[in-house]
Amino acid sequence: MPKYGDLLRMPQWQRKRLEIMDRDNFQCLMCDDNMNTLHVHHTVYIKDRLPWEYADETLMTVCDYCHDLCHWKKDKAQLKRLILRHKSNGVLNDNGVHHLFAEHGLAEV
Repeated sequence: MPKYGDLLRMPQWQRKRLEIMDRDNFQCLMCDDNMNTLHVHHTVYIKDRLPWEYADETLMTVCDYCHDLCHWKKDKAQLKRLILRHKSNGVLNDNGVHHLFAEHGLAEV
């Protein structure tokens, strides 16, 4: 099987990626950004499933910054503080906060 990065360059993923971005109005669903690099984030991963084989509802458009937060591997307490600070500063919308708390198993406040 090709490497994951190679799969993301395949036409099947590029087509699916554009469909999801179009559905989401080419805007980050977590912070409403539409000026920076956008990604399509898989909210779940299923072993041996190809990137374009996921249901649309498991995919969401996110900006580069929010995508990094989705894949945060560092201290969870630090992540929680960062999320709450970004919410209070208006950087993250409620959808972004909820998604990050759920994805990382954090208790909402």
